[in-house]
Amino acid sequence: LVTCGSDRLIVIWDIPGSQVLQVMQVPDGSACVSLSLSPGKTMLATAHEDCKGIYLWTNILVSRPGSNLTLSHSTKAVLVDLPLLNPQVVDISMDVDEEADPEDVL
Repeated sequence: LVTCGSDRLIVIWDIPGSQVLQVMQVPDGSACVSLSLSPGKTMLATAHEDCKGIYLWTNILVSRPGSNLTLSHSTKAVLVDLPLLNPQVVDISMDVDEEADPEDVL
């Protein structure tokens, strides 16, 4: 189970063990207002107040098997930054076609 709140905390819970697995704290002014896990629990999507867009987080423990990473139970919040696009990987520039057919424009 993953929860979020106005306290800027994203908390990962171990329901069978009845304890907190990990606590992440996002920067000031960006409290998480919504979240969703992918069906395979490999990705977490979050939306934050005063932020445009959806932020995607990777579950390294699931996406990189054999990486020797372990998750220990901790209630101490870890300060994290919101994920960013790598401009070298994603080209977000758009060219505007000045002669576009008006019927093709939505």
